[in-house]
Amino acid sequence: MKYYKLKNLFYFFLKIIRKIIIKLIAKIRSIYSNDCISDKIFLNFLKIDYFFSRNNLSISQNSIDTYKFSESKKGSERFFNWFVSPKLRGRFVQSFENGIQNIGYKIADNYGLNQIEFEENDIIIDCGANLGALWIYLNSLNIKLNYICIEPGIYEFLGLKKSIEGFHDSKIKTIFINKALSNCEGKIKFYYSPNNADSSLIKIQNYKKVEIVETTNLDKLLIDLNLHNKKIKLLKLEAEGAEPEVIYGANQTLINLNYIAADLGPERGFKEECTIKEVSNFLYKMNFKMIDFKYPRICCLYQKFK
Repeated sequence: MKYYKLKNLFYFFLKIIRKIIIKLIAKIRSIYSNDCISDKIFLNFLKIDYFFSRNNLSISQNSIDTYKFSESKKGSERFFNWFVSPKLRGRFVQSFENGIQNIGYKIADNYGLNQIEFEENDIIIDCGANLGALWIYLNSLNIKLNYICIEPGIYEFLGLKKSIEGFHDSKIKTIFINKALSNCEGKIKFYYSPNNADSSLIKIQNYKKVEIVETTNLDKLLIDLNLHNKKIKLLKLEAEGAEPEVIYGANQTLINLNYIAADLGPERGFKEECTIKEVSNFLYKMNFKMIDFKYPRICCLYQKFK
């Protein structure tokens, strides 16, 4: 009995120490990725970080506009290359902690995408493409797909376009849209926070600056792309609190849509409210049912039932 108590106590303290180490590493990363640190110092610290974390990544400054990340593929001499703007330092330091391709597997797990059987020529819409995690996952499936990349952030879009266009052997056909999805068209304030993935059309607390971005709604976008009568396999929805507006602007699109994978966590406005109630109620009226729910990151997978 005494042995088991000592064993449990040991694992308890081990767990506490592990949490302290994780917080300490996160703190160190936030310091060396600060904007006031020069590129040279930052890159040297990141290389040391990658050496000790053994994540098989290398980094170089590809140009003034982008860093180039390279990850060697297991069992191959080829490299998986990805480009990210230096303006997004804090975000990609945390995101790429376990490698580039890992963020693809992570988003699939977060959204329950392994429950969807993708087939050749499926159309996927990515609202809030961010650093490109969904494209990375879809590319790993190695099938012909049509991917619509929607991202309003100027620095995010720059890296995404350069990264995806660099994959000449990918089977994915990509359409790039540098706009924000909402329920209206025009130009609107975008509360931009480059170092965090919480930039939003809804005013938030810790934004760094305000950008003016073009908005469109999903129904109008698909008409412009001549896809309004096509079946859409998946809409991945991550609008940092503006998810209801995106859904409200997609009445016709929802008729031809099979799945919606949405991040509906506490991100809307100053009160940081969840949007799960508004989105779920609206989708229920459109014959969608929630088939999976992920926690603590509140992600829901909905499927259309006729």
